[in-house]
Amino acid sequence: MKLKELVNQLEGSIYTPPGYNGKNVDNIDIKKVSPLDKAGPNDISFYVNPKMKELFQKTKAGAVLVSKANEDVNCLQIVHKSPKVGMAKISNIFYKLTHSYEGISEIAFIHQKSKVHSSATIYAYAYISEGAEIGEGTVIYPNVYIGKNVTIGANTVLFPNVVVMDGCNIGKDCLIHPGTVIGADGFGFTPTGTENIKVPQTGHVVIEDNVEMGALCTIDRAAFDKTLIGRESKLDSQVHVAHNVEIGELSLLAGQTGIAGSAKIGKNFMCSGQIAVGPGIEIGDNVALGPRTGVIKPITEKGEYMGLPAVKKMDWIKEVRGLQKIPELMKRLRELEKQVQELDSSR
Repeated sequence: MKLKELVNQLEGSIYTPPGYNGKNVDNIDIKKVSPLDKAGPNDISFYVNPKMKELFQKTKAGAVLVSKANEDVNCLQIVHKSPKVGMAKISNIFYKLTHSYEGISEIAFIHQKSKVHSSATIYAYAYISEGAEIGEGTVIYPNVYIGKNVTIGANTVLFPNVVVMDGCNIGKDCLIHPGTVIGADGFGFTPTGTENIKVPQTGHVVIEDNVEMGALCTIDRAAFDKTLIGRESKLDSQVHVAHNVEIGELSLLAGQTGIAGSAKIGKNFMCSGQIAVGPGIEIGDNVALGPRTGVIKPITEKGEYMGLPAVKKMDWIKEVRGLQKIPELMKRLRELEKQVQELDSSR
């Protein structure tokens, strides 16, 4: 793709530094995205971290996305208000997900009372149960199990070994990576002291449009009603969402996050790895949680939180700094105690 065409699509502008002596802008073809230190004359890269300045100055990239023009760097630059966003859009231009098979395999099991769109791709050894509906352009990889009355929207991809249990609904343009299980029973048991009585999990799971789930995620079906993952939410590998949880749209959950039953989470939720949210906890919109944060009471105010129990990030930093001072404070306390004892003995 011609560089000028790419810049127009990004709504950016081209900056030619005084020391630039490369190709004329009209003659530059961009073929792929590469990191600064690996890029060649037909590659595009991006610069957002000041620690990478030396690599930026030495790069051989055909052009580099930047947030502001750099006169001291001699490569061609594309000035964009958000280079990370621009690079994400460029990556999608050059990379398209492809599949090794098209059509509906004769050795897939497709129940006669299911509905599979003629444009869908069903790999060998997939299993599609009675009443299931598979949308236009959807791709089902080998060893995927689709339960009774499941609905899957258009252009969704289920990679190998994904399981979608009975009655669950997945929207359009979703991407579900290998080994993820949607609609297994939630952890519902009532202990009596002599036995643990199972509470039937009679609800289902609703995955809205444009959701992506990493490998080995577990989304439990609701005890009653539904477990919900809002549109445009992205889950990293090994995320567990328990029964009756509701996660708002545009949320980002990093690996090994666990959301306990009936928690309600607002939109634009962001969390780092190994987060724990307690049962029935409510979290409002625009909340971000740092690594290993534990939420045991509701969060109603937007902002960044850290620690166990979760507190505002700046309060957590003060707590940590205070804890770091404890050894020195203990040493001073022992010295004071010794001084007091000496004073008492001298009387």
